[in-house]
Amino acid sequence: MLTCVLYHPTEDILATCGLDRTCKLQKDGETIQQVFLPDLPILKAVFINGGDHMIFAGNRKHYYLYDL
Repeated sequence: MLTCVLYHPTEDILATCGLDRTCKLQKDGETIQQVFLPDLPILKAVFINGGDHMIFAGNRKHYYLYDL
């Protein structure tokens, strides 16, 4: 189930995240990168620093910072 859909602030990239613990970055309908977080069903994701990083949060007491 998708829980978060967001657009990259400067590129034509779509990020989709969900309870399956994955975030897929897509461009022109093709997956260009996939991030799997083994212990965090993703409820919220945001691009930060002009789109150079992403923060993933869920129903755990921790979060992930991912360098794109």
